[in-house]
Amino acid sequence: MYLFVKPNGVKTWRLKYTKPSGKEGTLIIGNYPIVTANLSRSLLISDRG
Repeated sequence: MYLFVKPNGVKTWRLKYTKPSGKEGTLIIGNYPIVTANLSRSLLISDRG
């Protein structure tokens, strides 16, 4: 999980992942500061089930 900063200053939490097939993807979790680091971690943990 990392904080991505766009050239216009917008910050978004993102997660890079790799599928079993080897294909990579990026999950956009939400915008900072609306979504905090702790909240984004909680969302990821709850999504794993």
